[in-house]
Amino acid sequence: MKYYVVSDIHSFYTPLRAALKEAGYFSDPEPHKLVVCGDIFDRGNEPFETEEFICKLLERDEVIIVRGNHEDLMMSLLEDVEIFEGTSTILHSHYEHNGTVRTLQRFTGASNRDICERPSEVVAKMRKTEYVRTIIPAARDWFETETYIFVHGWIPCREANEMLDEQPPTFKEWRKACRIDWECARWMDYLNVLKNGLPKPDKTVICGHRSASYGHELFKNTANARKRPAGDLRDESREPSRFRPFYADGLIAIDACTVVSGITNCIVIED
Repeated sequence: MKYYVVSDIHSFYTPLRAALKEAGYFSDPEPHKLVVCGDIFDRGNEPFETEEFICKLLERDEVIIVRGNHEDLMMSLLEDVEIFEGTSTILHSHYEHNGTVRTLQRFTGASNRDICERPSEVVAKMRKTEYVRTIIPAARDWFETETYIFVHGWIPCREANEMLDEQPPTFKEWRKACRIDWECARWMDYLNVLKNGLPKPDKTVICGHRSASYGHELFKNTANARKRPAGDLRDESREPSRFRPFYADGLIAIDACTVVSGITNCIVIED
């Protein structure tokens, strides 16, 4: 089977379509599927186009969705909106910082005031969207072929779950990991693997979550890589090559940080 693999679309439908066209996705006459390694929405301005595209692929069984931390954020936001009814807590939280509140507003037409004063109505409307009703339930923790493992951040392992009181699963048991372990792993990134020597499985991991540019910087040993805190995008170079897929032993990082670079990465594999 041929797989076209993307990640961290973040509601940027136009760059996604451009990447797929460049890779030959739309003109490929052979059987193929799209693999999305999480974070389909938030940040961009084309949520409706993105939703329609993914749903059409789901109907034709032509897409495999791996759940990302932003899918988790949306489900958590819907719970917290009602918990914090009548307050502006949600509007000044990590949901706002990560663009999840904006996605909620775009899909429901809700204002900040609506979220605070009529949270149940807003949540009910969001739960009826195809994003929440169809796309998120279709997402899986990981997808695996003979050679590759597709995840969002990384696979569950001890170092990814240090905050848990319970004993986390060992590396060899990651396929049996529970929901909480996977939620933690979706916030983990490949830089921890490269810098701290975390364990890697016996297959190549294809992941998103952390921009591929950080891997390029790390191995070029630039001043920015040494001095800039992880996650700080203020000094990101806009040179497209810096955001192209990063390949290392046992991993391929494909997040192009589209909000900064304006591009989406798509790699093509057969397995």
